[in-house]
Amino acid sequence: FPTIAQMTSLLADHSARVSDTSLIVPLRVGGSRQPFFLVHPVSGDLYSYLSLARYLSQDRPIYGIQAQGLLDGQEPVTGIEEMARIYVDALLRVQPEGPYILGGHSLGGLIALEMARYLQAQGRIVSLLVLMDSVFSLENNVGADMFDETQWVIEIMRTLELYRGQPGRSLMMSYTELQCMDTEDQLRYLLEYVKAAQVVPLETDLAALRRLIRVVRANANSQRNYHPREIYQGGIVFLTGEGQEHNA
Repeated sequence: FPTIAQMTSLLADHSARVSDTSLIVPLRVGGSRQPFFLVHPVSGDLYSYLSLARYLSQDRPIYGIQAQGLLDGQEPVTGIEEMARIYVDALLRVQPEGPYILGGHSLGGLIALEMARYLQAQGRIVSLLVLMDSVFSLENNVGADMFDETQWVIEIMRTLELYRGQPGRSLMMSYTELQCMDTEDQLRYLLEYVKAAQVVPLETDLAALRRLIRVVRANANSQRNYHPREIYQGGIVFLTGEGQEHNA
């Protein structure tokens, strides 16, 4: 599996080659088949897809769509519908004509669903939509809106462990430990822990961590407040991890 350093190198190389406004990251180029576009999970980045790409057909280009707000000077987008609109505009610059293949894990699947509906509304064809462990709440969920700063730091920790963590590693941060610190000390503590757990590059600084936190907060709240307004007129492939159950 790719290391954090290798994954960072790939994504950093992309940032160096395109403008900061580009959200499309080529995870694998080349091949004669239709491209597969994978939308970021709640973490906003594409680390979790780099290993997946190794198991997909080598004849298929794979692109990731990363969240706005991870790069300096960007602001996070709020609302899954708005994310879908922005991401479709970016996608069409890479693949102007369909049919389209979309997918995503967790939040990414919900955004892909909205993107598919948006493309259909434009008269475009979506040939495949893949949702991986993607669910939405059937009830209003305001829990995330009630988080204090300490709870959000813990939420970030759990998110990084889930999407970037190495097997057998844990950040082992408790609410009680963090609550005794002020906000800046909490961030420094979090930064040192995520570096030690190898879930962020060693060169990550507090500014990058703050941007990541803003993105995760915006994404988490967007996911909790999302309710599809219309039924998607197309087939969906739903994948779920072994041993997981979803009621949605």
